[in-house]
Amino acid sequence: MPIKWFNSLQKKITLLYLIGVLFMGLLIYVSYETFSSANFILTRSEKISEFVENVLEMRRYEKNFFLYHHSEDLRSIESYLLKAKNIFTSCYPCFQSLTGSYNYKEVNQALEDYGALLKNITEKGISKIYFEELREKGRYLTGYAEWMNKLKEKQIKESLNELKNWIFFTLGIFLVLIFLYGLYLYHSLRRPIQKLENYIFQISQGKFCAVPPDFEDREMILLVEAINKMLAEIDKRTEYLIQTERLATFGTLLFSLAHELNNPLNNIYTSCQILKEEIEEDNTEFKKNLLLEMEKEIERTQNIIRSILDYSKPSSKEEIRLKSLLEETLYLLKGKLPRNVEIIFEIPEDFTIVTDPQQMKQVFINLFKNAFDAIGDREGKIQIRGEKSSNYAILYFSDTGPGIPAKVLPHIFDPFFTTKEGKRGYGLGLFIVYNLIQNHGGSIEVESEVGKGTTFIIKIPEKEEEKKKYDGK
Repeated sequence: MPIKWFNSLQKKITLLYLIGVLFMGLLIYVSYETFSSANFILTRSEKISEFVENVLEMRRYEKNFFLYHHSEDLRSIESYLLKAKNIFTSCYPCFQSLTGSYNYKEVNQALEDYGALLKNITEKGISKIYFEELREKGRYLTGYAEWMNKLKEKQIKESLNELKNWIFFTLGIFLVLIFLYGLYLYHSLRRPIQKLENYIFQISQGKFCAVPPDFEDREMILLVEAINKMLAEIDKRTEYLIQTERLATFGTLLFSLAHELNNPLNNIYTSCQILKEEIEEDNTEFKKNLLLEMEKEIERTQNIIRSILDYSKPSSKEEIRLKSLLEETLYLLKGKLPRNVEIIFEIPEDFTIVTDPQQMKQVFINLFKNAFDAIGDREGKIQIRGEKSSNYAILYFSDTGPGIPAKVLPHIFDPFFTTKEGKRGYGLGLFIVYNLIQNHGGSIEVESEVGKGTTFIIKIPEKEEEKKKYDGK
């Protein structure tokens, strides 16, 4: 179960920002502390350097004094000694932390002894004993000064190395954490985005199935909800387009069938007029023939009206003979059938499909109309054949039109895509065909070669179970 705080991309990115700020703060703090320590060492090193310089100057004048016995050299020794003592005592923490408390006391005592010997020499004059003791104390102080100088340099190097190590260590930890958290972000984003990409790819292929909201991040869930709302709206508008196209087709059929109805009605009317004129005659056989002719025309009228009613009323899936369904479709198109087009059925009488008859009629009407438009005024042929394969009924709907260019093929099922000039179409026919076949759990493909013709290949499951299996792919 993921931590609730991590259920948002914004929070994950904010956490990454906070980690960055925290480590930058830590780096600044460590750098400040190390620089402060280095600054303290540098300040202390200045005092140590001053102390060492004074001790060395004191020894130089000491050497001159014993060589030339000038009183000015003695006063210079006393001056440098006083400076060295002042530095040593005023910077007690510096020297004590550097050399330790014991060494500090020893050096302090050596400075006092050196001063006492100078005083004796000033008051009592130069003697060999004082001279040797002074030189011994001087050598001790010089050695101590040089030792402190080395310690100072060593501490400066150690402080700089410590600063460098801290910076590299902090940066290393920061980079490792950023890398690990970035890896976590990458995987936590890649999987849902890849999953969403797969769903979107299916949608782009025409499988308008709702995207399950099985995501952790709030933004991804909101995005999926928006996509599902869009898909629901697309479904609603697609259904509306299908109904609109169906009504438009229905209107066209009514126009052509009204003309078809006129012929039997004229025949009935003519027969009625003849019967009225011959009503007093005894020609019974002639009257029977007229009545039989009227009966046939009435049946013909009933068939036309029934075909209109069957096309307009809602229906459900049922097993139906494909050849009968195609013949009923052509009957609806009777007034629109071109004389220059030959229609060939290569379908066994017992070839059946499980389908919604009215939806499938609409599919065939659109395919016939497209084929008629493609063939145009030329002599042409429409061939329909069927076969069974792996629990699917496969229909091949071919025409000998000019064919479809390769660059157009990927777009023929897109809504409002049309290559017809003028006001001959709105680009909804094949889009509706595609959606109606999808509603049956089937698929439709197209093969076309320019100059030879086009074949639509329709696969329809023979059973409802197959439809479900297909939808699950």
